[in-house]
Amino acid sequence: MAFSAESISAITSVAAAEQIDPASLLAVVEVESAGKPFAIVDGRQVPLILYEYHVFYRYPGLTAAQRTQAVNQKLAARAWRDLPYANSQAARYDQLARAAKINPEAAHAA
Repeated sequence: MAFSAESISAITSVAAAEQIDPASLLAVVEVESAGKPFAIVDGRQVPLILYEYHVFYRYPGLTAAQRTQAVNQKLAARAWRDLPYANSQAARYDQLARAAKINPEAAHAA
């Protein structure tokens, strides 16, 4: 699938800012996004995300109480296979928002 000119421009701008080879970053984005780097969530175009429960769980700045709260809300798990990934981007953004209420840094790392 071909990226739009706008997507290519955005990706190459990030590559330049991070001193990454643009072709390499485009290749990674293509593989990780199946050629579609954005989704429409609540009427807005947003980047694709994959909220990873195990990353939240292991985040070094997370307190024990925050970890317990996240586990109880099914937002954290010891291993990636312990909880299923949400199927839609809307659900993934909802997880991110709920996790950010517990610990914003851990949520965005996840």
